[in-house]
Amino acid sequence: MIHIVGTVEEMMCCAEVWRTLYREARATVFQSYEYHYEAWKCLLSKNPKNRLAILLVGRGGKEAVDLICPFYIDVSGTLRFVNDTHTDYNDILCRHEKNVYIQMRDVFDWINASNIIKRVHLSKMQHHSPLLHYGRSFLQSSFVYADNAFSYLTIRSSNDPISEMSHMTTKDRSVLKSLLRKVSEYSFVIHTVNTGRFPLKVIEAMRNEMVRRGVRKLSFFPDDLLDFIARMFEGGYLEVGVLKNKKGEVDVITFRFKDERVSDRIISWICMSLDPKVVAAVDVSYIVEKAKSVSFVCDFGVGAYAYKLGNFKPTVESTFALAYGKGWISLLSAWYGMNVLLIKRIARFKMLGVQK
Repeated sequence: MIHIVGTVEEMMCCAEVWRTLYREARATVFQSYEYHYEAWKCLLSKNPKNRLAILLVGRGGKEAVDLICPFYIDVSGTLRFVNDTHTDYNDILCRHEKNVYIQMRDVFDWINASNIIKRVHLSKMQHHSPLLHYGRSFLQSSFVYADNAFSYLTIRSSNDPISEMSHMTTKDRSVLKSLLRKVSEYSFVIHTVNTGRFPLKVIEAMRNEMVRRGVRKLSFFPDDLLDFIARMFEGGYLEVGVLKNKKGEVDVITFRFKDERVSDRIISWICMSLDPKVVAAVDVSYIVEKAKSVSFVCDFGVGAYAYKLGNFKPTVESTFALAYGKGWISLLSAWYGMNVLLIKRIARFKMLGVQK
């Protein structure tokens, strides 16, 4: 049984089913109902040519849903994960990974029968995704490839977490402490829904100043994205870190996703900066501040940034994409289009340096 969710109203009706499966499945905050609902409403629905195509798969009836595929069809007819552009880790939600292969056969039968879907590109999945295993084992006219890298570090709760980083040499730890000293006279505050209001004015001022200086274009941080971020903050899924220099001016703003209900992982997402020299120090400041109260996995998100890998020596892994076409011409078209996007993304990273 496949039920297709194609409207915001239908999405609202399956909220509790989604939340239940989210709590039971192996997931990150990027698989939550709230993330997809707000992303579609604030971002993707603005283009009327985008089509929502979330699949609920099960044995019959919404209460028996075992698999959720959070898809949409873009203007080119490509089936993608909802909000994949802004998401670090995409994936399906499934209750029983051993049974998912039978259900995925039904999903791809639906894809093949669709007159609207021309190709499939599902990006930024972690290696354990059952969708990747299905693609490698059962799909013809498909290929799986590494499309990005991510890194993470386990932090133990401590008043001196840097000294607890046993994977690093004494010299490495000294580098982190020197970074911390660079901002010793700065103030760093982590804003959450439990500590106060969303710092909208501060973020808008930073964005506008970055645009004025030519650091970023307004398209980097449009109002629609800011609205989405505010809703994630208000739902308790996102933290905002603000670093102010000795003059009280904001130098860096960071956004990190979290959901303690399903994971102790805190995921770095976007960094806004007027002073790239102190960005690495902000990560150290965050770790030190957060570790005072809790142990956690500090996930630096996608992107193999040299300053993160060099300073923190984190574990590095790859994310993977699945490309599938209805025949080899469609598959080659998907492969070519996605590689063009990847080349542009790499070029933008190199041009902009440390910012995501």
